[in-house]
Formats: sequence, C-alpha cells, structure tokens
Amino acid sequence: MILESPPLVNVTPLTQIHEVPIHIHHPIHPNSANKHKRLGLQMLNELSRIEMFVTRIEAVGKHEETNIELSKTIVHLEQTLLAFEVDNGHAEGIGNISGREMLRRYMIRTGLAEMFPKSSEYLGIELVLPGGSYIEAHFRQMSTMNQLTSIALQLQNDIKLTNHKFVAHQVALLYQCITQAGPQFSKKYKSRVEENFDALKEASSVSDEPYLPIELQAWYISAVWDHMLNRVVSEALFSGRPMSQQTPDAGHLSQYIDKVSSEGAEGGMSSIATMSALSLAFQKEIVAELVAEDALLIMAKGLGLRSILGAFLQIYSQPQNLVLLINTNTEEETMLRDDLLRSSGIDRGGASHFKSITSELSLAERSDLYRYGGVMAITSRILVMDLLTGRVPVQLITGILVANAHRVTASTTEAFILRLFRQSNSEGFIKAFSDQPETLSTGFATLEKTLKLLYLRKVNLWPRFHVTVTESLESHTADVIEIRQPMTKAMKAIQAAIINCMDICLQELRRSSSAIEIDVDDFTVEKALFKSFDVIIRRQLDPIWHRVSHKTKQLVSDLKTLRSLLGYLVSYDSVNFNLYLETLLASVGPHSGNYWMMTDPADKIFSTAKSRVYLQQDGYKDPDDPNILPNMRPILEELPKWDILSEIMDEVEVEMHNAPHPEGLDTILIMAQDQRACSQIKRYLSTPKTNTSTRGKPLMRDLLHGYLQWKSNMKHFKDNVASKAPTSLASSMASSGNPMAGVRRGQPANKRRRVRGGATSLAPVAKHSAASFQKEAEVIATFINANQDSSKSTARVPYQDVEEIDDFTDYFGLVEPSNMVLVHSYSGESDSLLLENIKPRFIIMYDPDPTFVRCIEVYKACHPGKQVRVYFTVYDNSVEEQLYLSALRREKDAFTRLIQTKSTMVLPIGDTYTKQVQDQSLLRNIHTRIAGGGKTGDERPPPRIIVDAREFRSSLPSILHSQGMVLDPCTITVGDYVLSPNICVERKSISDLISSFASGRLYTQVEAMTVHYSRPVLLIEFDEDKSFSLQDKADIRADISVMELSSKLVLLTLAFPTLRLIWSSSVHSTVEIFEDLKRSEDEPDMLQAQAVGVDADQAIDSAYNLTPQDILRSLPGITSKNYKQVMKHVESIRELAELDVASLSVIIGEGPAKTLWDFFHKDSRMDMS
Repeated sequence: MILESPPLVNVTPLTQIHEVPIHIHHPIHPNSANKHKRLGLQMLNELSRIEMFVTRIEAVGKHEETNIELSKTIVHLEQTLLAFEVDNGHAEGIGNISGREMLRRYMIRTGLAEMFPKSSEYLGIELVLPGGSYIEAHFRQMSTMNQLTSIALQLQNDIKLTNHKFVAHQVALLYQCITQAGPQFSKKYKSRVEENFDALKEASSVSDEPYLPIELQAWYISAVWDHMLNRVVSEALFSGRPMSQQTPDAGHLSQYIDKVSSEGAEGGMSSIATMSALSLAFQKEIVAELVAEDALLIMAKGLGLRSILGAFLQIYSQPQNLVLLINTNTEEETMLRDDLLRSSGIDRGGASHFKSITSELSLAERSDLYRYGGVMAITSRILVMDLLTGRVPVQLITGILVANAHRVTASTTEAFILRLFRQSNSEGFIKAFSDQPETLSTGFATLEKTLKLLYLRKVNLWPRFHVTVTESLESHTADVIEIRQPMTKAMKAIQAAIINCMDICLQELRRSSSAIEIDVDDFTVEKALFKSFDVIIRRQLDPIWHRVSHKTKQLVSDLKTLRSLLGYLVSYDSVNFNLYLETLLASVGPHSGNYWMMTDPADKIFSTAKSRVYLQQDGYKDPDDPNILPNMRPILEELPKWDILSEIMDEVEVEMHNAPHPEGLDTILIMAQDQRACSQIKRYLSTPKTNTSTRGKPLMRDLLHGYLQWKSNMKHFKDNVASKAPTSLASSMASSGNPMAGVRRGQPANKRRRVRGGATSLAPVAKHSAASFQKEAEVIATFINANQDSSKSTARVPYQDVEEIDDFTDYFGLVEPSNMVLVHSYSGESDSLLLENIKPRFIIMYDPDPTFVRCIEVYKACHPGKQVRVYFTVYDNSVEEQLYLSALRREKDAFTRLIQTKSTMVLPIGDTYTKQVQDQSLLRNIHTRIAGGGKTGDERPPPRIIVDAREFRSSLPSILHSQGMVLDPCTITVGDYVLSPNICVERKSISDLISSFASGRLYTQVEAMTVHYSRPVLLIEFDEDKSFSLQDKADIRADISVMELSSKLVLLTLAFPTLRLIWSSSVHSTVEIFEDLKRSEDEPDMLQAQAVGVDADQAIDSAYNLTPQDILRSLPGITSKNYKQVMKHVESIRELAELDVASLSVIIGEGPAKTLWDFFHKDSRMDMS
C-alpha cells in the first residue's frame, strides 16, 4: 500500500522548468538616474528622518541620543549638498554662504520646505501652512491603502474557512478604510458593502461557529474581493496616476516626486503628455523610438519633422533640464517657439523655458540662462566659445538636439561642439534630425561619417513608403482632382529648343573636359534639370578651376541659365518671359562668348518667345490702343493654367453656393512656386471678366505697355553708360599696346543694319543679336518720345473705377474666412502650420510640389472630419511634370540606398577622438634616438594657441582642436592667432584678402603686427575644394599695377620687410603649418596677447558685442586705431550714421570723418543715372 500511494511532492520534469533570468551584472541603481535625481531622492530620505526626529522631540521632549542623531543627519545633508554644488562647478557662486543657509535656499527653491514644515521650522525657515504637513498627508494616505490591502487579503483567506464568526467585523473595518481612502473611492464602493451588510451581520451571529450561506459568499467574492482589492487597491497603487489626484493634501509632494523622476534623459511624464499631443501613430512611434535611444532621425519631407522636433522641446522644456538646440536659424527658432506656445501639451510657463541665446546677450546674462535651465537655442559660435571658456556647466547639460544634421561635416562648428560635449559629459543624450535623405546618401560613406561626427550609432529611417506612415496617411485621404493641362504649341517648341541647347552644351562640355580627366557620367540632361547638378559639376571642376578653359567655364554658366529658362517658361507670362530673354541678350558683350546663344535652337527660342507677344505685320495699326507701335500686331498669348484657374474658381463658387460648409469655413488656398507667381495670380484674379474678353487680356495689355516702356528706357540707359564711359579705361588699353582697343568697343558704323520702312516702324530681324535688340529699342524710344504728349492724355489706368473714399471703414475691414482667397508660395515644412491656421476647404496647387502634397496628407489624417478638396494642376508632358516625378524617384532611391547602407555599415566602438588624442600625445613624447622610439623623460603638454573670438566663424579652430591642440578663445586686438610670444598670424581667405585690400584694413593690421611681434605672418588660405591658384597665368602682368591682387601683395611686402607670407591650400594644411611654426617655440600667454594693442587706460574685457564691432571695423574711415574711440562715444551703428561731419571729426579726425560721412550718405542710384 505504501508503494502504491501517490508521492508527497510532484516532481516537475526537467523539460518544463523555465529559465530564470539572472541580473547579477545589472547595476543596482538605474543608469538613467542622474545627479539631480540622486540628490532629490537623498533629500527626501534625510528630511523624512529629520521630520521624524523633530516629531519625537515634540512628543517626548529632548533626548540626548535623538539630538545627536538629528545633528548628524543635518550635517550629512549639508555636506552632500555642498559636494553636489562643487562637483558641478558652482563653487565660485557659493562664496561665503554657510551650509545651513545653502540648505535653506535649496528647500525653498524646490518646494521641500512646504513638504516638511517641522524640519523647515527647526532649520529656521519661516513658513505658514494652514493645511498641515504634506508629508504627513502622504503617509496617512499610504497607511490607509496598506490597511485596506491587508484587510482585503485577510478576508480572502477567512472566507474559505468553516467558521465565519468575525467576517462581519472585518467587513466593517474594510468599510471604514474605504471611507478614509477618500471620496473618489467611497462614492463608488460604499454602497456595494451597505446593500448586504445587515444580512451578513445577522448570519454571523446565529451561532458560535456560523457559516455564511452560499449567496453571501458569492456576494462577498464579487462585491468585496473583486471591487475592493482588484479595483480599489490596483487603482490606488498601480494606476500610475500622480499622487495629487489621489490625495489632494499631498499635491506638493507628488509634484516634487514627479519632477525628480522626470529629470533623467528620458523626460519623464513630459514625454507621456507630449505623446498624447501627437495625432498620428507614426509620429508617436518616431518620438518613442528616439526617446528610448539616441539616434539620427531621417524623415521624408513634409511628414512633420518640425512637429517631432517641437515634441522634444515640450519634453525637455523644464527648469530641471538643460538642453541645447543647435544648427538652427532665426526663422526656425521663431517657428519652434510659436509651436511651443500653441501646443496643448504645455502651458505658457513651460514655453518660457525656451530661450534664444545670441551675441546680444552679455556673458553674465548667458551664465544666468544656463543655470536657469530649459531648452536653449544658441548660435554655434557663441556656444563653442562658452564651452572652451567653461561658462557652460557641461556636466549639467541634459543633452543636445541637432537640427539639420545633414549640414554637419568635419569642418563645421557643430561637430566641434559635439566633440567638446562628449569630452566632459558621457551621460547626456544627442539626438539629430534631418529631412534631406539625398544629401546623406550621396558621396562616399556620407552616412557613416555623419554618425561618427554626431557620436551616434543608430539611424532611424522614416520614408513615405514606411508601413506605419502609409497606414496613418491613407486611412483618411483628401478629395484630389488632378488636372493635366497641355502646353501651347509655342511653349512646346521653346521647351524642346531649350532641351536641345542643354544637350548641345553638355556634349561640348564632355568634349572640352576630356583633357582634364573628370567623370562625365553625371553630365546628362535629366540631372542637369536639378539645382544639384551645379554642385556635382563644381565639385569636380573647382579643384582644377585654374586649368579649366574659359569655354568650359562659360558652358557651366550657360547650363544654369538654360535650367532657369525651363522654369520661367511655365511660371512667367509670355511678355515677361520675352523680356527676360531680351535682358540676357542686352547683357551679352562683344566678347562674352555665350555658347548657347550661337546655336540654332537658341534662335528658335528667341523668335518663338517674341511671336507669343507680338508679330511684325506691315501696315497694321491696333484699333483699340493707339500706344501700340505701327506694324506691331499684339498676340499676347496667355498661360494655359490661367483658364484652368478661372474654371476652378467658378466651380468652387458654385460648390460653395450649393453646398456651403456647415461651419461657414469655405476658405480657398492657392499655392504657387514663388512670390512672383503669387503676384501674377493675384493680379489675374483681381481682373474682372467681361463678355468680350477673358481675365487675362487687360492684364496682358498692361504688361505689354510696361515692356515697351522698359525697352525704351534700356535705350536711354545704354546711351548714358556710353556717354559716361571712363576715359581711363580706354587710355589704359591704349597704353598696353592694343591699338584696336577703341575700335573693339563698338560696332563699325558701316556694318549697322539699315532699317527699311522709316524710323517709326518695327523692322524684321532674321536672327537675334545685341545689335538687333539695340535697334528695336531705338525704334520704340523714338515712337514713345514722339507720342509722349498724347500718351499722357490717353494713358490706360489699370483701375478705372477709382473714386474718392469718404469713409475708410466703409471699404476696408477684416475679411471673413468664408470669403477669403489666400494666395501663398511654398515654404517647405512651414506649410503645415499654414494649413492648421486657415483650415482651407479648397486647395488649388497651381504648381506641383512633393513636400506640400505630404503636408496635405498629414493635415487630412490629423483632421479626418474636415472636408478638403485638392485641385492638382500640372502641364502635361512638360519639364514641370518631369521635375515632380524625378523628385519623388530621387527621394525613394535615396532612402533605398540608406536602408542598404544601414544594414551593412560598420561603426567604430568607443570614443575615437580620445584615442586619436592619446596617439598624438604619444608621438609628442617619443624620440627616435631613445631605444629606437622610446619615451622622453618629461611629458610634453599639448600645444596651446590663442584664438581671436571672431575666428570661430571659420572651421580652422575646430580642426586645430581635433588635432589635440588647446585653444584659448579671447578678444585680441592684433592678429587672429597667437602661436608664441614672437609669432602672430593674420589669416585671410581670398575674398577677405580682396576686401581688406580695398578698404585699407589689411595695411593697418599688418602694421600693428610688425610693431608688437618680431615674426608677423600673413596666412593666405584657400578653400579645400577650390583650385590652389590665386589667378590664371594669362592674367599675370609683366609690370606692377595697383589694380591687381598680386601687385598689391608685392607692395605690401616691400612696405613691411619683416612680414612673412604663407600660402595654405586648405584648412588641414594650415594645421600642419601651425604645428611646424610652434615647434621649439614657447607657449603664448593669453593676458599678454590681450594686452597687445590696447591702450593703458583701456580695460581688457568683452563688454562689446562682436558682430556690431566687426561691422564697425569694416566701414571706410574706421581703423584699428580709432574704432575703440568710436565705441566709447556711440551706442550703435545707427547712431553713428546719424552724426554729422563735425561730430565725427571730434571723434576720429577730419579726414576719416569725411570718408565715413560720404559712405553713409552716398546714393548708389546716382551712379545709374
């Protein structure tokens, strides 16, 4: 029997045992707990002990052991807070403040004084709390919840027994706990206990060992157990709601707990509120993914990148955070601030924690903002200087948000900032944003390089074809009507001719480029249609630009002009398009060499464009307009889209009348490519229709009159230019041994084309040329001058119904949204805000734009109940359509390449910059004569360079720092870089060198260097991607001329024999030059460098803003000797410009004052008269 009995323990087979996760390697404290959070939790712990000690003293009196423990706790708390402040670089701000006073200030600032009133009173903080201690309210609430849980669990066990004598008593205790838990619980659950409590009491008192009936047990299990424990307790303890919603008296404590919990890099409860504010599923997923792990976010254009960036501003716009936003412009900062104010997930108090830091703020103001916390949008030059000088508490920086990450390269200041940040702060986050996948997918390993510079190892790709994006946007789509309008016959002919010209130029470019060995595979007509083609071709030609022939350079310029013509063909009206062509023709000189104008398709372009405006017909006289030249028959071809636009407006008007919007919002939004097209559309729609003509006919007539007037003015302009031609130029050409110089300036008289039919008629021209343009201009000018008196009386007035307005308010006022027709140009991501503000019912896309299409999709998905109808217009079989489709295909191909690169790219592990600096330090401290490369006895420190604050606009300081050099930024008067006590360097780019020679600033700069330094250096630095050549060999003259740059350099070295010229081919070459110059030289002293060139009575400080100071020093008459005197007397450049000559003479002297006054009051328009 014993052997057949069942076992006491059922042994589980080995295959069913689950693995237990082992966490022995995990840290005890979470990594996300930063210093603020750890300090806050420690404060809660220590102040709770102090509150307990003070309560004990009030209850039983003073006790020696209690007083000792209380004193130890307070001293430990003061030391902890002091160590925290010193560790974060705030020792100077503490000064002579005692530990007790510092503790009081911290408790008042964070609200801990109100949470612990007894501790505050003991520490000497005056506090008035009518509601009692918040911490006591919190403890009472938690005690009630604990008692409720204990009784419910006890009842769960007792109901299974056979004796239910004390069940009624336990349910009564449970009823009391529900009442104490608060009205939010008692209203819901008290009635459930009351409904059967009498029956329960009666059943439990019938005998000594009562047993409840089955129906009462079922009632208890369903009403008491399910509702009391599973619902009440779970709702109270595990719902995640703030404690202020459960215990009103504990509101301050809950706020402090939530604040401390949200100080980590994850943003805490702010991220939850922000996630709820986002409308679309893919936006929430993007934010959640980026909050969880730092990454580079690359989104398709139009999907709301600015909304994602604004979401992170909401998450971190709290005073306990210090987040820096870099790589944005003023317009982007303004839009982000407005989005933050409009957001429903944050109040205006939170928006006050988003600040912009520019050069207008002083050092003290910037330091206060850094300690105030929040999100700081700061310019890169100011931030890098504050990081180098230690003004920014780097250890307190929560993280950095990098906008426009596709612009970050190895030579940019943003890469410099991230490198400095990661050197001192390894815990802060870095999150980067970009909507330019094409930029990050072209070139060699562009994505890997960008991630390395951003110190990121992950990239998040969100194209339009992403599954989540597709599901979110296609769930609610707008009503789209696509209209494909054919072009006119003349427009098709011009388009084909322009493409032929581009093909001819590309063929000639390939032929001329065969000798200089460049890749011509990208030289196709399809790629030449995009602006990026200019970058592709200049990237190849810039390094060898000095070897490129003049013909090749002209072909590159011609391709850019032809691409512009393709865009103007569909956006300009026929009159303005012909006017632009004639402007190009008028600007062509006798030796300009525009290759495309000499081709047969170019003649087709000019002749067909003119035929769209007018035809030359002998004996024709316009019966309606006497201001039209004889023999000129106006054609005035209108754009085909104008008729389509008019038909759409009529259809919309009928729709608004038959089916008005229920809320009265029938706003019409018309989107065009640029402001010029918007102005054209406004003029067209404001012209009323008549029975005899369309809207466009009066408009085209006005444009034709303006065209004739412009052409007449061009004749007078050329006459004035010819009469004011400088004789010095002709004399200089004659003196250079060119006897035909005067003859080449104009066309021989006997070669001019004779005009048949009189001087006031338009003569036919076989081919376009500058001479034909000039002849037509003479004819038009003659006719207009002859009819000037009559034209004044018969001049057409665009608006004939202009009357005197008696009451302004009768005619002007706010336009109702239902009657509003808004014409706006495309502006990228900002168009999403435009849609949110005006909420249009009808959208007319006059020109196609992929980004705006995405904005409409996002807008409609966010507002599924809104009625939106979109009219999408495009020219059929046109370059406009080809550009739209090519843009979509290029973006898709770019994301495809990025996805492939993401799956195969290899990124280095660890900080590569630190390893690089260690290697350079090793190279500095080894010697080949010591055991074949052993270390020297003394450790050589890294070299130091004093850098002028204005030089941080360039990329050289970043490259110097990346090579392990220590930079000391300050404002120095003499030079740009001080390498040693003897060497001072003035760095000039080519453009800066030319402007410095023109203003005379370089002479004073070199003079100051030669006075104070024994080895002054003028460093002429070229761009890395440009040719290392100052000028072509053909432009070098045999003799010295004051007009040439090379001659000016020779004269400068003759004037200053100690000056040394150094030529640098790139920024990296400059770094190597600096390393060679500093070899065996002493390190410079920053105080001495700042004192050089400063008068004895002048203080060395940075009280002046650098940007206005640079503008001041570039003005004529302002030198390095008098600019400080000017800054003492005026507050701004505007005040300086308003001074008279006498006041300026008192400040800077009579000669410079006259030069400066003439510069401010010179009217440049007088030179054109």
